[in-house]
Amino acid sequence: QLYDAIHRVLSVPPSGNAQYLKQRFLSPFLDRMPAAAVGPDVQIVYDRVLRTIEGISGPAGVEEFKTSCKDYGQNRCTDEQFVGYLSSKFNVDQVLHLVPEIIKLLQDASKRKYLWDFYLKLKSEHAPERRTSGATQDASASPSLF
Repeated sequence: QLYDAIHRVLSVPPSGNAQYLKQRFLSPFLDRMPAAAVGPDVQIVYDRVLRTIEGISGPAGVEEFKTSCKDYGQNRCTDEQFVGYLSSKFNVDQVLHLVPEIIKLLQDASKRKYLWDFYLKLKSEHAPERRTSGATQDASASPSLF
């Protein structure tokens, strides 16, 4: 028994792989799609997203983002077009930060799933890089971007 215990301890990878192991074991929990925001949480998430966009792109970027989200929510653009917009306006880290928040504001299950699948794919494609590198809608009238 002692030999088995020592063997198990010695078979643990060096600490450089600790992040990998953490990701691997926590992945089922970390990769769950966030629930749609409800009640007062909608306004909190909405404000947080707009502050993030303003920090990245300024007030003009916020208006453009709100317009794009409204178009997406009203089916005036496709899933692919909306994802293309996000990818063209924001870098990978920004998209990875924004998409889970945007999903919380979406009520449409198919749009939520499409964006979440996009997020997981982008996250998996850029995980090695990240490990090595360290509008017309009035916000007071409706807290939904969509």
